[in-house]
Amino acid sequence: MKLTTAVILAGGKGTRMGQLETLLPKCLFPVLGKTLLKVQLEVLADMGVGVVHVVCSPAVIAALSREARSAVPDLDCRFITQENPHGSADALSRLSGAISGPFLLWLGDIHLPAEDVVRMAENFDPARADGAVGVAVGADSEEVKKNFSVETDRGGRILQVEEKPVAPASRVKGVGVYVLPEAVFSVLGRLAKNPRTQALELTDALQAVADEGFRLLAHPVKGPDFNVNTPADLLALNLRLLGDRESWAGPGADIAPDARVEKSVVGAGAQVGRGAVVERSLVFPGAGVEDGARLCRVIVTEQNSVCPVGGREGGA
Repeated sequence: MKLTTAVILAGGKGTRMGQLETLLPKCLFPVLGKTLLKVQLEVLADMGVGVVHVVCSPAVIAALSREARSAVPDLDCRFITQENPHGSADALSRLSGAISGPFLLWLGDIHLPAEDVVRMAENFDPARADGAVGVAVGADSEEVKKNFSVETDRGGRILQVEEKPVAPASRVKGVGVYVLPEAVFSVLGRLAKNPRTQALELTDALQAVADEGFRLLAHPVKGPDFNVNTPADLLALNLRLLGDRESWAGPGADIAPDARVEKSVVGAGAQVGRGAVVERSLVFPGAGVEDGARLCRVIVTEQNSVCPVGGREGGA
């Protein structure tokens, strides 16, 4: 089915991004030369979506609006503010009355291959289901604990979802992209805060919709999917997209002839000084690496601060 309306929830506080938290909204972090927001908007535009509602903090609305106009000038992006955020369901509730019919919802800190999102929208059939939830099947239990678990019947109909389960009942996790019915807005005002997160969670809204008899189907994605919650996630995503290339440098990047850049992403306009060594790292656009620096598994910001990164290098 061709979906003409989409929603991006970009109001997360980014409290797990460490020293990167105060620099940028998560959806404006660089991903191999593009921001997460630009990646999502380009996919939605290519799908034929006409209107995209972006829910975000009032403090970042100007920056996100500029990025949207630059990324996809012809796409109708409408920005809705979420003051005093209380979770993803609270963010979605700001659009009550503004959307009719099924719509695609994409969390603003989620990166998925374009083909997964396109396939999910194309496969959605309102004659078979009221909505769909993107899932990764066979996910590591630790990853399920950080996201939400999904249980289905044999036909793929969702029976139970649980936000950040302590003991996951399945190895099927949600990946942050959905096709939702307009009916979801009718349950948002009745939600209580999730006892585990103390927030109004979209997961609980999904459960309420399913409990009211609406048919939500699990839609497996091929992935990899990335939930950019920490600096390690951001670095892992960039290195994954780097693929087999030795390195990637954006337009205007200035890398000294005797510098060594291995398995790293260097943003547009960044500088890598003489004799510097940069390994498995991300250098933000406009950032600088000093002469003789030795960097491994770090993120260098535009303010030239260095954020050491630990953790995994796989998908989320």
